[in-house]
This record gives sequence, C-alpha cells and structure tokens, in this order.
Amino acid sequence: MKTYEIAGWIGALLLLIGFIWGVRVPGGRDQYRYLIINFVGAVGIVINAAAERVHPVVAFNIVWAGYALYEMIKKRSSSGHDH
Repeated sequence: MKTYEIAGWIGALLLLIGFIWGVRVPGGRDQYRYLIINFVGAVGIVINAAAERVHPVVAFNIVWAGYALYEMIKKRSSSGHDH
C-alpha cells in the first residue's frame, strides 16, 4: 500500500469518527478536538485524492479542511476553547 493510500484511509476513518462524534456526543461539534479530527481527516483525503487526480474530492476536502481550520483559529482566539 502506498503512503498516499494510507493517508486516504486514515483521513476517511477520521472523518467517520468525527461524524459519529458530532452526532452522538452531546456538544461534540462544539469541541476543539472535533475540529482537529475533521481538519486532519480532510487533509488525509486531499493527499490521497490529489495523488489519484480526483479533483472534485480534492476541492471539496480543501474547503472542508479550510473551514475546520478557520473554526479552530476562531475558537483559539475566543476564551471558550476546550482542548
């Protein structure tokens, strides 16, 4: 298995964990860790999809990672982060 495939599988697993966490954990989507899981997961998918030249998946996950990063920065600058 190639490194970019491993990154893709890890990314997919993290996004699944993030989804389940956000749905099942009370206040899960408001937690800083949720954003980290989504950011790292999306980056893993970008690595894999870019290597495979699957441009729509790359674009979608760049937006996903960018939004997670934006929210992490916003939470960091506020006093209410919980990491």
